[in-house]
Amino acid sequence: MGDKIVGVRKNQLGEISMVKLNNGKIVTLDEVRQMASDGFIDSLSEIDEHGNWTIDQSYGDATPQSGNNLDLLPGF
Repeated sequence: MGDKIVGVRKNQLGEISMVKLNNGKIVTLDEVRQMASDGFIDSLSEIDEHGNWTIDQSYGDATPQSGNNLDLLPGF
């Protein structure tokens, strides 16, 4: 089981720049994108530069699901 993203920090332009993981670690968006690609973020397989995410095979039928709700996570 991988880490979960529990919070976000936005820059002065309102873009996600850092994320907080459930283990307390704070990483840059670039770092968490690589972690997701490597399978270290629970359920997420991809995060783009805007914080949009993809879950591979989220429906059990090989249909990826996408979303952009990292913006809804609390700030830190």
